[in-house]
Amino acid sequence: VAFALGARPPRRQWMILDCCANSPTEALKAISPRPDKLIAADTGDRGAAVAAHGQLSQATLFSSSIDAQAFGKASRASRFMEAFVEACEGSAYLAQDNQGRWWADRPGLEAAISTYGRRVAKTAEREYFTFPVVSETDAQDIPRLLFQANRPNCTLLARSEPSERLLDASLKVSTPPSVDAIGGQAPGLKAQARYRQAVPAYSLCRVEASFPEGDQVIERLALPPLLEAVF
Repeated sequence: VAFALGARPPRRQWMILDCCANSPTEALKAISPRPDKLIAADTGDRGAAVAAHGQLSQATLFSSSIDAQAFGKASRASRFMEAFVEACEGSAYLAQDNQGRWWADRPGLEAAISTYGRRVAKTAEREYFTFPVVSETDAQDIPRLLFQANRPNCTLLARSEPSERLLDASLKVSTPPSVDAIGGQAPGLKAQARYRQAVPAYSLCRVEASFPEGDQVIERLALPPLLEAVF
């Protein structure tokens, strides 16, 4: 960081602060629970870099809030990193520039990570993947991390209240004006109480549920990363 500030003129820096699953007790004791910011705002090397090259912007993502646990499971990355990697692979690209590129920026990363439990995680791990997404920045504009040519991924989550009600319904998913189904499920042993599938981002999505007591239809725009239809 110090080398970048003095010898190179980068104007934006991202810091991803992750915690591994099994930190030794000695290491945990040595870590301050409330550390100082990595780079002071207007003093020392940063002040000199700003004077020489112009204003520097920083964006930081943390794996947990202060004093909260950050952890993973055996032989796996931390829960934060699992969600972060998935976000960077396609779910966080919610901003588009004038060249048509889709960017994973700070709000997109927060949206993707915070919905990972509902979009991707197994039902048994939904609570495990429910944790605060903490970030901070001093940038005047929204910081951008990565870009791609493709639209972001969007997941449809169809569920009911009570949850077991959906098990008795026939589901059909389509994208009007087409009436052809792009997904769905039949009632019975293989039915899921929380039905998930990928849908085209920013398309109109129609979810038809045929319950024994009657039919219900939900039609909404598929705004990524998550479209939730609750019957």
